[in-house]
Amino acid sequence: MWRDGEERGPIDFVQVFQSYKALPHQNAALNWLEQASQPKTLEGFFRMWRDWQAVPKSNTIRLKVPYYQQVDNRYEPMRTCNTSSCAMVARFLGAKISGDDEYYKIVRKYGDTTDHTAQTKALAQIGIKSTWHTNLGFADLDKSLEAGLPIVIGILHRGTLASPTGGHMIVVIGRTGRRDYICHDPFGSLLDAGGGYRGPVNNGNGVVYPRSVLNHRWLPEGKNSGWGRLFYKR
Repeated sequence: MWRDGEERGPIDFVQVFQSYKALPHQNAALNWLEQASQPKTLEGFFRMWRDWQAVPKSNTIRLKVPYYQQVDNRYEPMRTCNTSSCAMVARFLGAKISGDDEYYKIVRKYGDTTDHTAQTKALAQIGIKSTWHTNLGFADLDKSLEAGLPIVIGILHRGTLASPTGGHMIVVIGRTGRRDYICHDPFGSLLDAGGGYRGPVNNGNGVVYPRSVLNHRWLPEGKNSGWGRLFYKR
């Protein structure tokens, strides 16, 4: 029953709020509704409204980054994860390279494949701007992915989650709806049965690494302790 006694059916509040334009009569109606509502009703409404606004984006993102294995590299196949990872992103961003073998030759002009400064200079030569960091976190991954940019990160790929060791570079190419991360791992998959990297190398193509795993293997010293390379649009 409406205030004038006329039966008009239930109020569609979604439609009401869609037509809200902060007009004087609309504000007056909202003020009246606030005064007429029970405190618990208002508390529940505002809590749901606030929490809904705070929900982070959770849609799946998967960038179309090419996958390069490192184990088939012509040069130093067991230690060129950094070069293969950077080459994947460079090709995605439009660099005119045929693959990671060609890119390796450019890297060697500036230093070793494991040298992050050499990688920065090699990428710059082929028109790719990037920066190396040692203080990244999940928020940086999300921001970059949402901008359409992959990230190369350094993980501890050996040992247990409790005591991770090693050093390995991979590419983060996306994020699942559960906020785990889709990766191109040039050496295979950490998640292979029996301790990781025991199955076909192609298992690393688009492998989903859970956030819980990366917490240990990418952020072993805290939430902003991640090593990684950020890229910028050309």
